[in-house]
Amino acid sequence: MATIENRSRYTVSVKNRYDLHRELPFTQLAQAKQYAIELGKQNYKPYLTQKENAFLIKITQAGYKPVRYTCQSLQAAEDAIARIEAERRTGLFIDYTKAHQVTFEGLLRRYIKEEGPKNKGWEKSEKYKCLGWLEGLNGGAEKRVAQIKAKATNVGAKNPKHHSMRQPAGTILWMRKPFANIQTTDIEDYMKDRRQDVKPSTVDRELDVIRAIFTVATKVWKYRIGENPMDGVRRPKYWNERDRRLRGDEEQRLIASAIEEDRLRSIELRVEELMTSNRKVAVGFTQVAGARTARPHLHMLTAVEVFHVGLGECPLF
Repeated sequence: MATIENRSRYTVSVKNRYDLHRELPFTQLAQAKQYAIELGKQNYKPYLTQKENAFLIKITQAGYKPVRYTCQSLQAAEDAIARIEAERRTGLFIDYTKAHQVTFEGLLRRYIKEEGPKNKGWEKSEKYKCLGWLEGLNGGAEKRVAQIKAKATNVGAKNPKHHSMRQPAGTILWMRKPFANIQTTDIEDYMKDRRQDVKPSTVDRELDVIRAIFTVATKVWKYRIGENPMDGVRRPKYWNERDRRLRGDEEQRLIASAIEEDRLRSIELRVEELMTSNRKVAVGFTQVAGARTARPHLHMLTAVEVFHVGLGECPLF
């Protein structure tokens, strides 16, 4: 059995009077009617309507788990019911309801508790990216800056300074959307916003973490989605190099390694030079010997002693 329930908000409006416009939840129909009656008593002509942007689907069938999730239009709800019923008849049903009932923020919190600590670079960087997103969703970065400014004002500082290793992210409200409703454009808008504050390499590493969460959610936790939005994300292009200061004995080890590399290269060049000269000498002696064999009278014209030098018998230095 399948049912569709309109859970959109009720609206009460008066033509050309936007100040009287009011929206109420779908559970407050009585209050909406009462407000319309009050406007009517004031000689207004109110219009009571219900939007059509939230339709709850309920499907109950013996042998299957109940299906319950929300669509953004009536047509989408009807199509979803038809698809689910057809898949169940053919035995190809895939349950997408779990992905509609959880947000990316919820998956992020679960990832922090269960999967993140298993990764090698969790404590070094990945942990702080995940916690930074949660802080941004809760407005923690703005609160921290406000607290620092308030504290500086109390002590009389004119230009309060606040330092943070991580720049707060802006367009991350998409993380509160149902997991199944996240689009590639949501993530790319986040990338564009982040590139105004941080380098492309930082954005690329944050995308690695987001992709890891999507992978765990779809393949391990089995949150089914029609298409992974990360598949269409275009990563930022950049030259992947990093500058940092040398530590400890790194300078001495780099110099020693360079000297050893130069020594080995000089030996290789010297070996190539000697082997080339040996080949030339051997070819020359072979030609003279051949000429003397063909023309014995040449032996009287030259005093060159002919002998052969093997390539492996010539000293290197």
